[in-house]
Amino acid sequence: MSIARMSCLRWLVLSIGAFVVIAVGIRAFAQATPRINAGNIHITGVSEAGSTQITGVPEDWSSHHVVFSDPGAEETAIKAGRHEQWLKTVNDPRYLMQQLRRNSAVRGPLAGDAASMEHLKADFLHTLQLRNHGPIKPRRPVMNTTTALKNDWAVNLTTSTVLPNTFPAKYSFYPISTPSCVNDYVTYPTGATGSATAATIIAFDQLYYGDSPGCGTSGVPEVRWAYNTTIAGTAPGAVTTSPVLSKDGTMVAFVQSDDCAVSGCEANLIVLKTSPSPGTYSVDSPRTINPASSGMDCTAPCMTVTPLNAYTPNSDTFSSPYYDYTNDIIYVGDDWGYLYKITPVFKSTAANPPVATPVFAGYYDQLSSPVYDPVSGCVFVGDINGYLYSFNSGEPGSVCTSSNFSVNAYVVVGKYDEGIYDGVLLDSEAGVIYAFVSGASAGVTECPADEGYGAPANCVVQFPTSFGYGTSPSGAEPIGLLSYGTLIYSGSFDNVYYSSTDPTHPSGNIWVVGNVNDARDLGVGAANLYQVPIAANVLGTPVATTIGLLSQAALYFPNYATPVTENCNNGLTPCGASNGKTTPGTDTIYFSMNQGGAVGCNSTSNGLGCVLAYDVSNPATPALTGQLDYTFPGENTGNDYLGCWGTSAIIIDNDSPTTGASQVYYMYFGGNLPAFPASFLYPTYLECGTSAGGTAQAIQAAQSTL
Repeated sequence: MSIARMSCLRWLVLSIGAFVVIAVGIRAFAQATPRINAGNIHITGVSEAGSTQITGVPEDWSSHHVVFSDPGAEETAIKAGRHEQWLKTVNDPRYLMQQLRRNSAVRGPLAGDAASMEHLKADFLHTLQLRNHGPIKPRRPVMNTTTALKNDWAVNLTTSTVLPNTFPAKYSFYPISTPSCVNDYVTYPTGATGSATAATIIAFDQLYYGDSPGCGTSGVPEVRWAYNTTIAGTAPGAVTTSPVLSKDGTMVAFVQSDDCAVSGCEANLIVLKTSPSPGTYSVDSPRTINPASSGMDCTAPCMTVTPLNAYTPNSDTFSSPYYDYTNDIIYVGDDWGYLYKITPVFKSTAANPPVATPVFAGYYDQLSSPVYDPVSGCVFVGDINGYLYSFNSGEPGSVCTSSNFSVNAYVVVGKYDEGIYDGVLLDSEAGVIYAFVSGASAGVTECPADEGYGAPANCVVQFPTSFGYGTSPSGAEPIGLLSYGTLIYSGSFDNVYYSSTDPTHPSGNIWVVGNVNDARDLGVGAANLYQVPIAANVLGTPVATTIGLLSQAALYFPNYATPVTENCNNGLTPCGASNGKTTPGTDTIYFSMNQGGAVGCNSTSNGLGCVLAYDVSNPATPALTGQLDYTFPGENTGNDYLGCWGTSAIIIDNDSPTTGASQVYYMYFGGNLPAFPASFLYPTYLECGTSAGGTAQAIQAAQSTL
């Protein structure tokens, strides 16, 4: 076994151990993971702190931005001269997490134990069959008609909100197994300014309602923990971007920006070690952590605070932290063009506290969320004025070879104020990134502005991870038009792409919502769901399905859509693909939008919207299979602008066939505006409606009825 394979074997053993433990059918209420063998390898769990057994897999915003097409067999990689890249992929914790979430085969060091894992999985399936008196079918069937979504639960939070591309983070959800009432949890940033009566971040367990596992007794989850993370000596702050989790689920990291109206703006990375206290705290009665600790060897609950202060005063509007599980590093941007590298993070101690190293991108622009590629060694990040950067991570790879944290290259793909507001999609195996540009620059000739209406084009651009200064994209395709003041967020690969068998030339599709313009009265049309085909790593011509409202031509109604989240559910067995279609399994994408074309998702007098589910198993015929109607922000009186974003981004849990599992999670804004700074809202920039003044909610809804 090579040194490269040995380096990550221990982590792989621990994580695979968690999967195998679940596969043998540990009871839903179990709180400890027993020791077990997979093949000839002894498995035990050790957390970052060195004492807690690993019981699951974390999932956060970045899980949807870093993907790995099938790396193939080691022998094939050797023959193709890409063995070093193959080793980096199969030893990357994110690759393992992806395969466990998708219930797919794992290549690499533990591939020899696949037979043992499958045997244990078969035992678990047999147990379920006995309990259910017959074969187990996928929890989510293929649906031919639209069904109204029913919330499994909705828990009131505060009157504050987060950004439309903010994801909850979840822990310990598995593609097979009885879900755990005790260990499974989901955490939400509240967007509230922290105080004794307002938590900045909250988590829930006892998630699953039904006959089995039948968590709790009231049909609502239990507060696992709730914290006010206001920093002593500073103005109260809020968390409006996405959190990330440690791999043992005991810690969470997030950016907290202080209230600029109270004092000078200040942004800080908070790393929080949690201590479950079921039933003790609530969103309006949180536990306050004060003072901060120097390292994560502190006694829970406790936190470290790392200022993002390369430029002062400072804030972070759009950038969520990205965690490198291998090297214990977080990358995050700020509002003044600085990217930070912070380490150690979850493994910090009082003797070795976290240190932030900033690098200036070159322009004082707000950065979006960064994405790190362990193969190339680069960190990719965009800004709101259309610059796309490649940074040397300081962890040398095949492209970014410098051991110094520094700018490697940049290109311009967007117009001023209509640039890149979300993290790129990265396929580390294929060596490509995809950025979603709200308004393409004139230099991206494949995505020209509509000269008849003067509207810039929404655009998806593809670059190799090795792009240099000023290089043109390797591919670019228009995905409709944009008006000043509306944004597009990232799309998602489908199961056909994940199932592609050529790691360097994958084929499949990206699904994204575009054409979010306000020019319907000019005949431009409503929002579209775009299927962007990829054939052997080459972008094809997008195919549009109209999903926005066409009938209200007298008013300006931009369609504000969240990022697209994909999940393929085939119950206890992996999804597959054949002839460009998903089979077996049901491949579904989820997002929300205002003024959609679905019945109940629109209105001529106020802002209405929906959370939507589309079956994309056959990419040629995407089908609306579920919706949940909501009140989104209403009409901006006198200005003919109707609505705004009404929810956060959507995260998926497991595909378990047991009752109460297979869910989606998001925050409903309660009719309030998303958490953009006041300077970003109408009439300065975003053409949103007015807030309803409601209460935001943490939502769980079933995949099977959405």
